[in-house]
Amino acid sequence: MQKATAITLVTLMLISSIFRTPMLAQASDYNCMQVEFIWVRGSGQSQDSDDYLAYQTAINNRFYTEGPLVTYRFREIDYPAVNVDPTKLASFVTATGALASSGEAFTFGNSVDIGVRNLRSTVEQIHTYCPDTLFSIGGYSQGAKVVADSLPYLNSRQFVYTALFGEPKLNLPEGRGSFPDACRGVNFSSYNVWSPNCYTNEGVLSARKPYIPNDWNGKVGLWCNARDIVCGSSKTAADTSFSFAGHGEYKSNGQMHIMANIIWQKLLETNVVNPLFSSYTKPRPTSLMPLTALPHDFVFLIDTTGSMTQAIWNYRESARRFASDIVASGGRVALIEYRDHEDAGFPLLRCDFSCSFGAFSSELSYLPQGSSGDTPEGLLGALMFAYNHLDWRFGAAKSIVVLTDAGYHNPDKSGITYDQVVARSLEIDPVNTYILAADVDSPDDQDSLTQLTNATGGQLLIFNSDTDNEILFDDFHRSIAARPVALLPLSAYYGTIHNPFVFDATLSYVGDNYGAPLTVEWDFDGDSIYDTLPSTDLVATHQYPTPGDYTLVARLSSDTGFSSTISVSVYVSPSADSYPFSTPPSSSTVTAPTPSNEPIPLNRPSQNLPEPSQNINLDASSPLAHADSNQSTDTSPGNPSILPPTHQSQTASIDPSPNSHIMLLFLTPLLILAIICLFLGHYQYRQHPSRTIIIRRKNHEKANHISNWRSRLYRLAHRS
Repeated sequence: MQKATAITLVTLMLISSIFRTPMLAQASDYNCMQVEFIWVRGSGQSQDSDDYLAYQTAINNRFYTEGPLVTYRFREIDYPAVNVDPTKLASFVTATGALASSGEAFTFGNSVDIGVRNLRSTVEQIHTYCPDTLFSIGGYSQGAKVVADSLPYLNSRQFVYTALFGEPKLNLPEGRGSFPDACRGVNFSSYNVWSPNCYTNEGVLSARKPYIPNDWNGKVGLWCNARDIVCGSSKTAADTSFSFAGHGEYKSNGQMHIMANIIWQKLLETNVVNPLFSSYTKPRPTSLMPLTALPHDFVFLIDTTGSMTQAIWNYRESARRFASDIVASGGRVALIEYRDHEDAGFPLLRCDFSCSFGAFSSELSYLPQGSSGDTPEGLLGALMFAYNHLDWRFGAAKSIVVLTDAGYHNPDKSGITYDQVVARSLEIDPVNTYILAADVDSPDDQDSLTQLTNATGGQLLIFNSDTDNEILFDDFHRSIAARPVALLPLSAYYGTIHNPFVFDATLSYVGDNYGAPLTVEWDFDGDSIYDTLPSTDLVATHQYPTPGDYTLVARLSSDTGFSSTISVSVYVSPSADSYPFSTPPSSSTVTAPTPSNEPIPLNRPSQNLPEPSQNINLDASSPLAHADSNQSTDTSPGNPSILPPTHQSQTASIDPSPNSHIMLLFLTPLLILAIICLFLGHYQYRQHPSRTIIIRRKNHEKANHISNWRSRLYRLAHRS
């Protein structure tokens, strides 16, 4: 017995040594990194999708700007990632099953389960070979659900950070109720990084409760864009015009850069990165745009009166270089030519944001020059034209560079006033106005141009048009590109006079130097007078004493002297009883101030639209749209004549679950499809040859039956 036991033990030891040797060989050959970045793709995406590329680019750019201080690698989880596109029959059925089961069963649920298993297996295998490696995971859409569902099975101590984009099981308690805390900027969930619609509370597949395990607090970030029906920021399908516009914008709206900033900060906290150990000196990039800047919407607004010939000639090449940098970094450029209002056909949109760089460069090369009646030009009307005729992107940096050699009429000959231009600029969030003024030596013109740039968060530069100014222009452009990225977590705030608001600008950063100190100044009522002194505390608390619609402006400044601003609307009601915002109203459309009177879309809410996902257009009823009026309008914040219609006329209602709207969206076409199938089936049955034969046979039998009865009756009649 003892001999048999000994033989068995020896055999087991030999077998274990045989199977253990390859594993050790693999481990010794494994190239361990300090950080492994893992990506899980979204529904219907193939591997190496644009979102995965944006994820890698954001991290590479952030780590590049800091120097080669960390070793890291990217990898992507392979799993079905089944398609849920409702416009295709097969994926429509998959989407319906996902909605019916809240994403936990059927084809969609099976796909997620496979993703969870593969993600866990990948992490465990790497940890076996490289026990000191840390992980950071990102997931988009269905992939975000895979990541979130995996968290209870993963060791949070092995992870630096987890980023979830457009997660369909989102859960934000602060967005619930008829008076959400989120709308005042308070009680945000620890994982709520970006959710600009304060009513967002649960995703299309209902809310995961609890959303994350307790040991993951501080290591999970959630992003839910405006107009993203998947994560629930659009309450009805109508809010997105039956599209998923916001759901596809994570790769292009700069939020990946914010994620990379957070990951870098987390690595610094874990002591994985110690910049003191590196003597690395970053090479000066050839582009003027920081690698980690937000996408930029940039307009060149050029005065083409006859006196501008030399200035345009000197500026052209610098403008072309800067436009090239903007486009290369994911931005968009536009070109507008202006003179005075009395010059027919001006302002003239030479190139809108859809123009390629080649088209922009060509238009810039052939700008004509003409004459104008007097020295001041129609700058205010041209600025309003730019605000209302271009599709500014929500979340993008927005700038206009004006090239002129004159001041401006106030009011403009079109009727536009300085106050209206400033109000419209801030409404868009804002559009910062920078002015290059050639040979402007009039103190009055200098003061008015300075006032305009200060009010819109820009800058004035006066130059001599007779000298070569390319270096001066490049430095001016560099100052625009190097300004801080100013961010607030919400696109609009709602509350009452009885509760304080909390405004938090801590997401803001310096594009090429994350972690650099910033100071903030707050203008709580949008009157261009800052109510606070510069402070390094980027969070402010403010209580409004009177009801009204206000514009909040925050100015962020870096220690290098550059600054940028961000503005949002703040709606203040007298009391919670009159608080009307439990259900954001649907979008409205009014007329734009264009010569053809066509509506001009704007991807930003007007002050009377709480829902950030809606497009707006201005019409003649709006005081900001009087392009052809000769009357000026007082646009000071205290003047109720120019404020949007009061919200207090609306009635409060309980916000229905977004799932009911989404289920209706999918079930309605399903019901229509079923009716069509029944009709076609019935029609085909009626036309089937076998049925025709059966009907003929039955008719023949019926005719024989009737004939037999007639014969019987005839015989009975004769007998009688």
